Amino acid sequence: VSDDANAQSSNSQVDLLAAALAGDATSGAKTKKKKGKKGASVIDDDASENAIDPLAAIAPNAESTSRSAADDEALQAELLAAALAGSGPKVGKKGKKKKQKKGIAALLGDSESEDERVSSSENVSDQNSAAANAASDLESTEETDGEADVELDTNVSIDDLDEEAKEEFSSFIEEVENFTFAGRVKKAKAKAVVTKQNQKQSFGTGGEKFTSVRFEDVGVSFGGKQVLKSVTWGVKTGDRVGLVGKNGCGKTTQLRMLAGEVELDHGEIIRSSGKTKASFLRQEFVDELVLSRTLREEFLASFTEEQAAVAAYEQLEQEVASAGENGKLDQLDDLLNKLEEARLKCDELDAWNLSPRIDRIIPGLGFTEEDLEKLVGAFSGGWKVRIGLGKVLLKNPDLLLLDEPTNHLDLESVEWIEGYLRQCDLPMVIVSHDREFMDRLCNRIVEIEAGEAFSYNGNYSRFLEQKAEQRKAWEAAYERQQEFIREQRRYIKINRKSVARAGQVKSREKMLLRMERNGELVREPPRGVKPLVFRFPPAPRSSRDVIVMDEVTHGYGDRVLFRDVDIALERGDKIAILGPNGCGKSTLLRLMVGIEQPQKGDIQCKELPNAVLAYFEQNQADALDLSKSVLETIQAAAPSDMRYEDIRALLGKFLFKDSSVENKVESLSGGEKARLALCKMMLTPANILVLDEPTNHLDIPAKEMLEEALQHFDGTLVVVSHDRYFVSQVAKQILAVEDQELVLYDGDYKHYIERNESIREKLTERAIKGVTDIKAAPKIEIQALPEQSEKKRKKSFGGSGIQSGKVKVMNAKRWNK
Repeated sequence: VSDDANAQSSNSQVDLLAAALAGDATSGAKTKKKKGKKGASVIDDDASENAIDPLAAIAPNAESTSRSAADDEALQAELLAAALAGSGPKVGKKGKKKKQKKGIAALLGDSESEDERVSSSENVSDQNSAAANAASDLESTEETDGEADVELDTNVSIDDLDEEAKEEFSSFIEEVENFTFAGRVKKAKAKAVVTKQNQKQSFGTGGEKFTSVRFEDVGVSFGGKQVLKSVTWGVKTGDRVGLVGKNGCGKTTQLRMLAGEVELDHGEIIRSSGKTKASFLRQEFVDELVLSRTLREEFLASFTEEQAAVAAYEQLEQEVASAGENGKLDQLDDLLNKLEEARLKCDELDAWNLSPRIDRIIPGLGFTEEDLEKLVGAFSGGWKVRIGLGKVLLKNPDLLLLDEPTNHLDLESVEWIEGYLRQCDLPMVIVSHDREFMDRLCNRIVEIEAGEAFSYNGNYSRFLEQKAEQRKAWEAAYERQQEFIREQRRYIKINRKSVARAGQVKSREKMLLRMERNGELVREPPRGVKPLVFRFPPAPRSSRDVIVMDEVTHGYGDRVLFRDVDIALERGDKIAILGPNGCGKSTLLRLMVGIEQPQKGDIQCKELPNAVLAYFEQNQADALDLSKSVLETIQAAAPSDMRYEDIRALLGKFLFKDSSVENKVESLSGGEKARLALCKMMLTPANILVLDEPTNHLDIPAKEMLEEALQHFDGTLVVVSHDRYFVSQVAKQILAVEDQELVLYDGDYKHYIERNESIREKLTERAIKGVTDIKAAPKIEIQALPEQSEKKRKKSFGGSGIQSGKVKVMNAKRWNK
């Protein structure tokens, strides 16, 4: 064979041998020659295209593909050895070969319509799915067939690629790895080594002045659903980290991990000391307050460890005192030693001075000595937040964890907590959907997206800027990746039947499959996702007056909240009730819906003709049955004639899809519970919506979805909310509680702040430009029902021209006499 090989000319011998191994010498030689030419021209064209690529620095190497005589001689020997070994394609393996080609084609592209494929845009999720299917096909082929004419090892190292593919791949990965999962993990690990070395040099035995806690490649799943994939970020003294992301992405879960309440599936949490202690102010902390306790008793209840230590000391003290009487003198030495240990424990915890510790903290929280003897139930929602914050600070934490601390707070209370936390030396991690609060307080933002963490230095405004810049780079990296994949597909398609380039084709196939296997694909950036939309059921026809209050005075004990209220709300009104914490806004709603009765006067709502009322309480989400699943919750509240398909469709509108409807309510985040509670309201059509803080716990997309739904609601709306932007988008009139009186501003929220200079200055100072600026309420055209075309009566005040699509005027009996 060797003599025969030397007797033939180099080029013709290579072509003939290749064709012979393929089973058709004549057609094989022609195909080889033709394909070789075409391959060179396509690659040269690709290089020309890349020359004008904005990311030209990462254009792949486009060297000439012509082969030398030495290459041909080496290839001759390879082909002849393969022929002797019987490794060429075999006719009897057609089924196997077809299976493999199909699997590879899923990632590498269909060889019949390359031009159409190149010209069309490609979705990375489809690509990832195809890659997974390709890998699955290859694995199943290896299991079912005894032999393989091409063994494709997808675990190949980059060093196993041919030099040309290796150079192209290395150049490409170097440019895009910051946007691949594998690249981010690599970078995080390198940073973690430095962090651990610094910790060994800097940290002592706990209680140190400098605290550091860091997530390292942390992942966790609940009920088979992966919540966190690979989270790496940290917080240290001086940091006020804002944790942001969509509802259900794992923000609260990470706070619970830092508090030691959730076990990790993988990864670790690195602490500066084994004694580093975190205190956690939960979303639902109000439910943990005992309303019948005095404020002092509630604060004392924070000292669980200290009180246990004091109780143990007192018990040992009694045993020592009664040792002689009980005949235990022989145990006295042992009891005295235990007593001394208990005393030292109390000293370490400063357990002897619990009341003085409370006295030191209350002035900063805004409480007085007299307040300590008041019942917790007497304080409003805003002051209860101060109680909760005081309880966690009394634990002397090294790390402060705050989950939605501004829920229920008015502007004055939010400004107080901002100032208080800015003066606090503790490192802190804050979860909040209040963008202005995060902007004014945080100095670093960590965003959770697709199970990973992305860290940005600066406040929320700076985060938005950096994210926009990163998005541009991300999109460029993704487009570069797609072009790189298309180039490799072209090369593979053109040279698939070329024996001379069989090794290079195989290397590129391995390279593309390896990218998916090793997390080296750039995920497709979000593309202008269509906002979620839902609509409240059409409001049943109601009477003209829907809520009437006649000479109403109400309060608690000697305290009067409002007096001599005389109002009538009409069909189609959209009113927001505003006022400071504790002024009686939620109380006013409870009076309207009949939960409470006024001390003086009369209220009518449900008693009026055709009134159908839906009431969303401030803690409506907390009233859900935690033992039920999402689906069971809605099925239990749905009308008996409501079909299963309609229930599932309704849940889908609130993002409960597929298997997520089987999740237990207890496993839902605060935002998911709020969405479920809103979903329940949709089951029965209503013409009066009374909503108390409906946006608490909702993320930005969910808030916008609710805003849009309320704008299109054709019934009457009465809402209490401290979310000023939300109010500006849904309310047409403002009802302000001012000095025990209700004052109407017959216009939207922008109209209201224009008439309150002090409020306008504060809001202007706080606003994130282009994000939370107060705008006029949008004018929404709502199709009026035919029977609503009756003649309208005129009201004595109103006529502001602000309309919701229906032509409306105000009732004469509308306000305080």
